[in-house]
Amino acid sequence: MSDFEFIINPRSGVLRNTDALTQRIQSACVDSGLSFSIHITERAGHARELAEAARNAGARCVAVAGGDGTINSAACALVGSDVALGVIPSGSGNGLARELGIALDPLKALDQLLSGRTVSVDTGTINGEFFFNMAGIGIDERIGRAFNHFGKHAVRGQWPYFLLGVKELLLYSPPEMELRIGGQSHKFRPLVMAFANGRQHGGGALISPGAKLDDGLLHITVVEHQSLPYIFTYLPRLFSGRIESVPFVKTFTATEVEVLSSAELPYHVDGAERGPAKTPFTVRINPAHLKVVIPSDCSSPSLGAAA
Repeated sequence: MSDFEFIINPRSGVLRNTDALTQRIQSACVDSGLSFSIHITERAGHARELAEAARNAGARCVAVAGGDGTINSAACALVGSDVALGVIPSGSGNGLARELGIALDPLKALDQLLSGRTVSVDTGTINGEFFFNMAGIGIDERIGRAFNHFGKHAVRGQWPYFLLGVKELLLYSPPEMELRIGGQSHKFRPLVMAFANGRQHGGGALISPGAKLDDGLLHITVVEHQSLPYIFTYLPRLFSGRIESVPFVKTFTATEVEVLSSAELPYHVDGAERGPAKTPFTVRINPAHLKVVIPSDCSSPSLGAAA
């Protein structure tokens, strides 16, 4: 089996033409004396199938060029194995790549991958599904769902994401939810209930600035429902790492929590929508559960011992 198995999603955000990336992969691997194969995804779920085949065949690294959803799909096949995940970000958010200190330009990320080092990071599960950077319930799931639909018909990017966010804020009325942590019960009507392995959503919003991908902890951030003008007053703190100073934000750390509600709850895993699902369901952290390749000079604040 090859040293590197590359999986490319040609429909991801910035990979409208895969020729430049495939040519760079070929030349860089040949120059470095590395064996490799390149696979192009053809349908939903194909990345996971390709990653499973590579794992079973004994690949050293499965490198994925795609957005957060494609990377999540492939990574699900690698958890608990000795096969490392390589990330070549080419989506709209690229949350996990940002957390791993990987360049957002796919060609630069490829160079970092081929000279990188392997570390172990935690994974999370929500309702039995893996996430690697962030999962959540609330307005962020609704915005992501609208954005994914919107992106099929128009230009993607942060500006349309922001406009969709304002629209959803005006329309969203959250149900009451209960969060059980360590025998204690907390009730909210949350605008956002984020379960963080990493610090930030794609785009740089620091929803859980104290989180680290390798600390063995689940970081929970609850943003309680407020009026739109009041929310906008504190919006800059979301991007500056000061969200914990916002008066309507509550934060917790745990290794496992239980979510309950009388309503069925939609949720997201690394930005991909799931559900609605009946509760109760469990969210937990799985320490040192996935091997990933990071840049050799990585000093990401999202990595503790690994950095």
